[in-house]
Amino acid sequence: MDDLLLAIPSHLATAKDADIIYTFAGAQALTNYNFHLMDKGIVTPGMLAMAVLPGSTNGRERAKAALDRLRAMGLASRGPDGSYVFDRDSFTMMDSYVAVQIADLKAFVGARKNSAELFSYYICVLSTRSAESGFKVGRMPQTYLAEKFGVTATSAARYNKALEEMGLLYIRRLPPTRLTKERQTNVYGAARDRVDIDARARSAANTGRAVNEARRISAQYNAFVKKGGEGYSAKRIERLRIDCERYNELVKARGSGELKDMSVFEPMADNDVTG
Repeated sequence: MDDLLLAIPSHLATAKDADIIYTFAGAQALTNYNFHLMDKGIVTPGMLAMAVLPGSTNGRERAKAALDRLRAMGLASRGPDGSYVFDRDSFTMMDSYVAVQIADLKAFVGARKNSAELFSYYICVLSTRSAESGFKVGRMPQTYLAEKFGVTATSAARYNKALEEMGLLYIRRLPPTRLTKERQTNVYGAARDRVDIDARARSAANTGRAVNEARRISAQYNAFVKKGGEGYSAKRIERLRIDCERYNELVKARGSGELKDMSVFEPMADNDVTG
C-alpha cells in the first residue's frame, strides 16, 4: 500500500502552515483504507498524534488545532465524540494538487523533531515542478523556494540537504557558466524522478553552452567592429566570419535576436596582417 498516492491541494502546499499540511497528509493516509469500503473517513486527534506525531509531548493538541484549521477551510467536518470527518471529495476533487506516495510521508514520521516543517517544505518544493516536465522537474532558484515557504535561504539549504540525505529529494547542481562564471539554477525533483531530472539538466547545460558561445562570438564581433579590423589577419577574420554566420543561423532558427552585419567583413577579407 506504500505506493498509494496522497494528493495535497496546491493552496495548502504554499499555506506556510506546516501542521495543517502534515496533518492533512496523515489524515488522508489513514482514511485511504476506509475509502475501499465507504465514501467517508473518520479520524481523531489522538489517532493522528500517534500516526504522524509520535513522541511529541503536545501531539494531540497540535493535531486538533490543525484539524480545526482544516475544518475552517472546508476540508473536514466535525464528527461524533470529537472526531473529524473527511469525505472522498476532500482528497480527490481538486483542480490542482501535489501527489506524493504514502511511503514518502512514512519517511518523515518520527524521523526528527521538525518532521512537519520538513515534510511541508518538501511538498512546497514539489509544487514548483513545471507542467512542461509532466510535473517531475523544477528549476527555481533557492531564494525563490525559501520565499515561497517563508524561511531564509540558509534554512532552505539546510532542508534541501536533509531531504537529500533521506533519499527523497534529488538535486542536480549545475556548474557556473564558463564564459561569465554566473551561477546556474539547479534542477531538482523527487528522487524517484532522477532520470527525468538528469535529462533536463543535460538540456539546461547544452542551452548554457549555446548561450556562452553566442556571447563569446558577440564579444569578438564587437571588438572587431570597434577596431575596424585593424591588426586582424585574413585567417583570423575568416574564422570570425564563419562563427558569425553560425550565430546568425542560430538567431534565425530561434526567431529572436539581432543578426550580425556580415558586410563588415567584405572590405577586410583580403587583409594580410598578422594578429
